[in-house]
Amino acid sequence: MKVGTPVLLSGPFGRFTADVALTEKRLFIAGGVGITPIRTLIEEALGQEKDSVLLYANRNEDDVIFMKELAALKQKGLKLVPVFSSPSAGFKGETGYVDGERIKRLVPDFIERDVYICGPQPMMDGVVADLRLSELPDEQLHFERFALHN
Repeated sequence: MKVGTPVLLSGPFGRFTADVALTEKRLFIAGGVGITPIRTLIEEALGQEKDSVLLYANRNEDDVIFMKELAALKQKGLKLVPVFSSPSAGFKGETGYVDGERIKRLVPDFIERDVYICGPQPMMDGVVADLRLSELPDEQLHFERFALHN
């Protein structure tokens, strides 16, 4: 870029923070690198002793980032449920994709929680759509997109 080239800058627009929470419980749903903003929210929630569940979607065990940090958060009370779409042979956990039915099965009290979602756009679109069809109040649904538009 040459000196004098005009650029457009803008500040943070999101409200993907604990300040928007309305309940005392949290459900975090992350896909891949979407764990990045979620991790900070989990640390904050656990520091306030909030009941916290993380559904963390990845292709397989090798794709999980922050493994050591997540293990430490489990020791502080986080209920971690990995969901792998292409797990290695012998994996005995949740396989497939995160969707409304899986959320209802794994976190039956999800409507009593603030739900934070961040991940790949197709995952987020599906999960948000499923949750909007549920009894979860829209004010308890928070999601972060890695784009400036919908």
